[in-house]
Amino acid sequence: MREHDVTALAADELDYARRELAASLAPARPGSSVRTPILTRISAIDAELARRSTRPARPQSSMHMASQPAPEDTTRITGIVREHQQWSVFWDPKYHLWRAAEDDPDSELYAESPDAATVIQYITAHS
Repeated sequence: MREHDVTALAADELDYARRELAASLAPARPGSSVRTPILTRISAIDAELARRSTRPARPQSSMHMASQPAPEDTTRITGIVREHQQWSVFWDPKYHLWRAAEDDPDSELYAESPDAATVIQYITAHS
């Protein structure tokens, strides 16, 4: 598994990234394969924060804002996941796009787009 190097991020950036990832995790159902990369990144952040708690803090750089999806897009995505429960969807704050995957481990159905309508159309067409 690929390591997620977060050592270059300032403490405020780590906190912000963790909040963004936790928000992306919220619509994903338990057991969904979409949860794995999010949880891996959260673990890397937690480990770095724990490592730093034993060392003196370094100066914080300015926080880089991660893009957030529009609230109406989040509402539309949540609605489609409720209708098509074999799918999991999350917002990737690093790449500023929606990622959707069918929960069947044998399925190769996957979509990504910054446009919620594109992901919704893909899910609807493949359900």
